[in-house]
Amino acid sequence: MTMSTYGSSGKSRRKSSGVTAMQDNNFELQPINARDDMSIEDLSSEPAGEIDQASEIIVGVDVGTTKVCCVIAEVKNDLIEIIGTGFVASRGIRKGVVVSIEETANYINKAISEAEDPAGRNVRESGCPVYISISGSHIRGSVSPAIILLHGKVIGERHMEEIKDFARITRLPNDHTLIFSEVQEYSVDDLGGIKDPRGMSGVRLSASMYLVTAAIGDLNNLITCCQKAGLDVPLENVVLESIASAEAVLKYEEREMGVVLIDIGGGTTGVAVYHNHTLQHIREIAYGGHDLTEMLAEGWHTSMSAAEELKDKFGAADPAIFKDNEYIVIPTPGDEDGGKVPRSVMARMLEERMRELFQVINDDLVKVGVKGKIKSGVVLTGGAAELDALTPLAETIFGLRVRRGYPEGFEGRDAGKISGARFATAAGLIRYAQKTIGEYGGDWEGEGWGAKVAGWIGKKFLGK
Repeated sequence: MTMSTYGSSGKSRRKSSGVTAMQDNNFELQPINARDDMSIEDLSSEPAGEIDQASEIIVGVDVGTTKVCCVIAEVKNDLIEIIGTGFVASRGIRKGVVVSIEETANYINKAISEAEDPAGRNVRESGCPVYISISGSHIRGSVSPAIILLHGKVIGERHMEEIKDFARITRLPNDHTLIFSEVQEYSVDDLGGIKDPRGMSGVRLSASMYLVTAAIGDLNNLITCCQKAGLDVPLENVVLESIASAEAVLKYEEREMGVVLIDIGGGTTGVAVYHNHTLQHIREIAYGGHDLTEMLAEGWHTSMSAAEELKDKFGAADPAIFKDNEYIVIPTPGDEDGGKVPRSVMARMLEERMRELFQVINDDLVKVGVKGKIKSGVVLTGGAAELDALTPLAETIFGLRVRRGYPEGFEGRDAGKISGARFATAAGLIRYAQKTIGEYGGDWEGEGWGAKVAGWIGKKFLGK
């Protein structure tokens, strides 16, 4: 099995997309993802073929700082049946970034093997599609505007393609590559907020596209871990963790009205804002549940495993809910009985840290101008979101309705095993894959969008 890695030169090409970065004078085209901006009009000039109505096995692997989750599902049309799950505590990732390829690959392998048993499938030999999550502070989001002249013509598929191509052509940092893009809205002349401008006419067509990029080195390291675990994961199957989680836990109405998803993982917290069913903003913060555990372990001079157990069993984000005579026992080295600490003390420590995290997020939402779009509220998910009294704390910071989000809409004998927030990303990867396959009717073959854009740019600007 071979797989290309993706560098800033952009000279590697991948199945179903792939574009060679071109440089001429100061012009540069970054690698473009074929399934970016999953929109039905993208099918217009590609050989769409027929959508396979047979069921397909899809694998989702959430590679986190403290754990690796694997979900194997049988997907047919709108039905997702969970047939296998795997969960292993892990090392090798720090703050969402690979720090040990061998360790990370080993834990990925263990999680997949655990899921393969009940599923009765060998996913590495079967060649079924595998989707993995990515996170970390190297992830960046930005809005890319584009405009083309219509000269009074009726907007058709060609114009839709052209405006998206222009929006994707932006100067990315040399060490970053595009992993996701989605048109937020179109405008025709002075009329904005248009979802689908086809059939309209005007002088100019504008589009606002949201782009998500990842550091090429960190992305390549993650893909290498998958390779060493026996998995073939193309670039287009790497999905931002918060985008995947949103697929599993957000409701249709929330995406429409405006919602912020906060995915509190072990090493990172991912933020994703949706409005009118499109991504408006993302933010990755290098702080998560593992940092809370470290704080307790250092403050009480106990082990990380003991601190984690105490946090999971007795953790809360409001000291006022405990009585003065409620204590927890802190095991310490050389003292089997340990020492007693009021539960309210631990709750106060956790409350302070979570308050700081939520305040950072709220300030960011205000700064980038999306706070006013959030009419539905806040959804908390991820393992650290299970802390007691966390939702009322969040409500005081954001001034919005807050709920916990859990994976919904999954069937099968193992569906109950993914009902917890810690499986939100892995389950969401399956639904993300289902949508991708539904839009494109299976994997793209031959010349993809990236190659088409390269050819179009060559003709338009380089005279090729």
